[in-house]
Amino acid sequence: MATRHLSLVKAARKEGENSARKRLLKNITSIIRSGNKRKPAAKRRARVDNPFETRRGRGGGRKKKETTEQRLKRLSNEIYATRDQILLGIANGSFKFKWTSVAKETGYGNGERKKMLSILDNKGYTVNQLAHKIREENEGSYGRGKSDDVIRDEIIDVLQTVSSRGDALKQLDRGQGDTPF
Repeated sequence: MATRHLSLVKAARKEGENSARKRLLKNITSIIRSGNKRKPAAKRRARVDNPFETRRGRGGGRKKKETTEQRLKRLSNEIYATRDQILLGIANGSFKFKWTSVAKETGYGNGERKKMLSILDNKGYTVNQLAHKIREENEGSYGRGKSDDVIRDEIIDVLQTVSSRGDALKQLDRGQGDTPF
């Protein structure tokens, strides 16, 4: 019985070898019959004059990113509330604050001070001085009728949500500052 089993294994091997030879011969003959036919040449891409275009060769140009100055100019025309005016003043650097006043009003420590360095200045405004200045500037416009205390509370609220000029610009650009009071 073992001999019969061995003969079957040998026959299977031989058959496997024969089928492998046949496949190899078939591949070789197909290569020979095809001759020196080349594959079709790849499509050539259109020449690109500007390597920074997003979709090369399609004519679609990328829009230029708006600069900070352009954003400030665009947003300065859309100021309707006192909060917007405060955010714009912080964003363009015209409102800088004394740290002692900010710390006293908000209860911040030195950790927050390091984050807020871009809006702090020793010669800057105290929160009360800025509130008074904004009230005087807005007597005839959208700030009409607001007391220094209401504006002061608005400034403190802004200082608790904004820690840099960039933060103020982002809030103003997203329209988060346009809550009329």
